[in-house]
Formats: sequence, C-alpha cells, structure tokens
Amino acid sequence: NGIKSIDFANLAFPAKPVTGERRTFQLHNGRYRDPEDAGGRVTGVWLDLVDVEYADLTRDGNDDAIVVLDWVTGGSAMPTVVYVYAMRAGQPVMLWGFTTGDRADGGLRSVSAERGELVVEIFSPKGKTADCCPVAYVRTRYRWVRGAFRRVSRTGLLAL
Repeated sequence: NGIKSIDFANLAFPAKPVTGERRTFQLHNGRYRDPEDAGGRVTGVWLDLVDVEYADLTRDGNDDAIVVLDWVTGGSAMPTVVYVYAMRAGQPVMLWGFTTGDRADGGLRSVSAERGELVVEIFSPKGKTADCCPVAYVRTRYRWVRGAFRRVSRTGLLAL
C-alpha cells in the first residue's frame, strides 16, 4: 500500500515542472504524446518514463519515489524531468519536480538517494567540446527539511 504500489507508468503528473502550466498530463504505458504533425514529427510535448527509484528521502520511515522522465524534443536535445513523490493519506503527492538542461548544457548525469539525501548530478557546460560532450559535472545533495528539499552541499566540478 506504499509508494511502490503506484503505477507511475500510468500516472497523471503535474505539468508545472515541464511547461509551467497548471494542468496535468497522463502517462500511458510510460509515454505521453502531445500531437504530432502528418510526418510524425514532435509538435508538442513528448515524455517517456525512464526510471523509478525508491528511498526514504523524507526520513519518515516510508519509501518515497524518484521518477525520471526523458523529454523527447524531436531534435537532438535531451532534457530530463525529475519528480519526487511521497505517499500521503494513501495517495501519491509530488514533493518536488524540476527539469534539467541538455547534455553538456546542464543535462542530468544521475539522480539517486544516498543516506536519506537526494543526490543530483548535472553536467557542466565548462570545458565542453560540444553540446553532446561534457567533460565535468556538479554534484548537489538535498535533504528534506521542514517540508522542502534544501541544498546541503554542492561540489565543484568533477571530471568525468
């Protein structure tokens, strides 16, 4: 009955972290597709479920979920959307959501949980050889404090 019972591949997500709008979008079998043109090209927002990781990030003794979606742009850009969910009164509640940049321009390297903290690694544009090719990243740790994730540490540039 906890967060692991939630079918994130078929959940309605808040659009605010993606588009800034106050609506939701519904994944179906791990995919969301806005309209496409007659040639099958992306004309709206397309999202694909990539991963769900579970850990007790709120330190309440119950697992929370880190949900990662790839944002399909129709071009070569590869932004990512990350949501963190907890269970409240038997329902999934979004605690935080954010969008990353594209590969070497602030793209997501990884997101995980370590010792009750949310660890986000973002590629840095410093020293990149092209948008495709980061050479370093920044690791930021967040802790759930008084109802929000607060940054507790941030490393300098780490070489790949």
